[in-house]
Amino acid sequence: MPSQPTAPIGRRSTEGRRVLVLISGSGTNLQALIDATVPTPDPTNPLPAGGVDTQRELLPNAQIVGVISNRKAAFGLQRAQHSADPPIPSEVFSLKMVRDQRAAAAAAAAAAAVAQDQAEAERKLRAAYDEGLAERVKSYAPDLVVLAGFMHIVSPTFLAALGHSTTTTGATETDSSSACAVPIINLHPALPGAFDGIHAIERAYAAFERGEIDKTGVMVHRVIAEVDRGEPVLVEEIELGDKREVVDSVEALATLIHAVEHRLIVRGARAVLEGRA
Repeated sequence: MPSQPTAPIGRRSTEGRRVLVLISGSGTNLQALIDATVPTPDPTNPLPAGGVDTQRELLPNAQIVGVISNRKAAFGLQRAQHSADPPIPSEVFSLKMVRDQRAAAAAAAAAAAVAQDQAEAERKLRAAYDEGLAERVKSYAPDLVVLAGFMHIVSPTFLAALGHSTTTTGATETDSSSACAVPIINLHPALPGAFDGIHAIERAYAAFERGEIDKTGVMVHRVIAEVDRGEPVLVEEIELGDKREVVDSVEALATLIHAVEHRLIVRGARAVLEGRA
């Protein structure tokens, strides 16, 4: 096998019946087919040593449309590119490629199955926790439940166990508790509809730094399935526009907010217990 593919003996045919060649190795037979599709060899390009002779067989009214190799290192691929004029489209499609594809697909499917199993296990775990939590809450016969920095999103299962009406999708039908439900309130360091969920203080400070807000606040709200979307009981705003020198860090903003939280949580609890909210 030559170290380099031979130069084309002439321009091959690109018309006629379509021939596809599959190879694995040096491609000497491919070369014979390539040369056979050259109607008239170029007289200025004599045959190199090891090339086909003038008595070569011809493949009239035919063209080689492609070469597929099941080995990446097959020398015949170089022949398809460099010993044909114009070059012949070629590609590698090996058993290893399919094996690797299937292995990757199997690994992805296994990972997806594991993730699905883990998600389902987590859902069941949380449901069991909320059921157990609801039973413990009810054992105290409370007139009010206060979530004061409770870092767990209570589920419709928990709310229903305490008498709150929920839809089939798990969302509460109304913001206010039903008459027989144990009131549940939560303290959230943001204004209604702003920065729901975790890291509310950090997100508020970032928005303040970008000039997007000039105030934030704290609210006490009734708990529903939608996180931090329950009916507000009490809201207190914190003006930031005139406090830029004071509010120069997340920690500084947190200090302001915590001071408001400490009084608002008491006022909110009292308002609910006294039937004023």
